[in-house]
Amino acid sequence: MNFFSKLLLLTLIISCSKPIEKDYLIISGNVKNTKRKRMRLTGFNFEKEIEIDSKNGNFIDTLRIPRTGYYNIIFNSSRTIKLYLTKTDDIKIQTNFKNVKNTTFEGTNASINKYFIDKSKLHSSVIISAYTLFKYDEELFTQTMERYKNSLTELCISNNFPENFQKKELRGIDYEIIRNINNYQDNHRTLIDSDEFTVSNTFYDNYPPIGFNNTEDYKDFFSYRKIIEESLTRKSNRKESLYLGYLETITKNVKDSLIINDLFFKKGETAITYTDKLEEYFNFYIQNSSNEHYNSKITDKYNILKLTAKGKTSPKFYDYQNFDGGTSSLDDFLNNGKYLFIDIWATWCGYCAREIPLLKRYEVLYHDKNIEFIGISADNQNDFEKWKRTIIKNEQSGHQLFSDNAMESEFFQKYAIEGLPRFIILDPEGKIVTPNAPRPSEGDKLENLINSLDI
Repeated sequence: MNFFSKLLLLTLIISCSKPIEKDYLIISGNVKNTKRKRMRLTGFNFEKEIEIDSKNGNFIDTLRIPRTGYYNIIFNSSRTIKLYLTKTDDIKIQTNFKNVKNTTFEGTNASINKYFIDKSKLHSSVIISAYTLFKYDEELFTQTMERYKNSLTELCISNNFPENFQKKELRGIDYEIIRNINNYQDNHRTLIDSDEFTVSNTFYDNYPPIGFNNTEDYKDFFSYRKIIEESLTRKSNRKESLYLGYLETITKNVKDSLIINDLFFKKGETAITYTDKLEEYFNFYIQNSSNEHYNSKITDKYNILKLTAKGKTSPKFYDYQNFDGGTSSLDDFLNNGKYLFIDIWATWCGYCAREIPLLKRYEVLYHDKNIEFIGISADNQNDFEKWKRTIIKNEQSGHQLFSDNAMESEFFQKYAIEGLPRFIILDPEGKIVTPNAPRPSEGDKLENLINSLDI
């Protein structure tokens, strides 16, 4: 055997004997008192469904997570378990669906994950609820925030966590407090029903504005992400075009590309379906976003929305059940000289319920004009009787229809409807006047639009 053959053999022996580096973690455990078949593990731009054995509540899965950091197990909106996961450290979880605050953990990060449980209990005892907190007068609110911050800080420090996690978590506590501080005035105004309330001149002195460009904190902390989003929304509310104005406000205040891309997409995916400046919105989005995956999704939605832009012929719906009996299709309402004001709503939609009394006012105001009002429910088929009861209770008039496949109805899909309520105006021939009419609650804006029509 020559020298090179021996060298090759030696290399193969060494490489074969070298242990394979672990690049995954195993999550396992048990969920008592549930028949659920799955739960969701979520993190920053990460989501994975984990199957649960419905017979005994056991679960196990192998995960490759994108980064070490904060995650959540979500059963439903009121049952969430916060986790800190590292890429290769296994974790075992024992929980009870009826009381997730008694969850226990095994593994390298068990003490950190127990801390999140203790933190949740502390929140319940000091904050009680958002309603309680934001209804406090300014002095009591400020005292509560200071007590809560001090208690959280003491809890974190007393656990003697590794220095890198402790520093990270203390920043997270600050963000949680700052977000509450920022939201106090608006929320308190709502709860005491007074737009006149204004916080004192010294209210924000101990909590100066934070920067909008910390990439790692943006990935780690929900409160930091919400502070940025809510702050930029407030800044953009004064813009003439709310949805485009929000994107413009982002580009003027944020420099970090990851944060820009994430903010753009999280609002843009829905906002593009509402904006009254589709072309301008889409062009600005694509010019200022560098995430190809997000851009592709927005482009796909834009290509759908182009087909239902102003002046296009409306998609049709067929054989929707009519509250008055039988079925109705869009063609039944066309070519009779009347404009159509279409309200897409659902019994489960709180925002829809708020618009109903105001919509009824417009129906009375224009009852002798060349415009007809059509309500289309996006409820599931098993809520048909609930839909009928709601119409009777609210004394809703106009033509009331029940769609064929809830939010998945083809008519809704062609209009890219994702949020309710949605209002559409068609001319007598079925051409689109606007795919996103102002809501009745927008008052003069809707009235001026209707009055501009030949009705």
